[in-house]
Amino acid sequence: QDGKTNMVPQMPTAPANTKNYFLVDPLFWADNGAELGEKWEAMKAGL
Repeated sequence: QDGKTNMVPQMPTAPANTKNYFLVDPLFWADNGAELGEKWEAMKAGL
């Protein structure tokens, strides 16, 4: 925070950044989050 940098273009809500959005399905994660979390942790442990 140098007081000189315009941070507006860096914000996720800046118009140029809205093309980078992706949608998340909360129902999918409610149904599958625990199982996928376990698989994710197992995969990381094997690295």
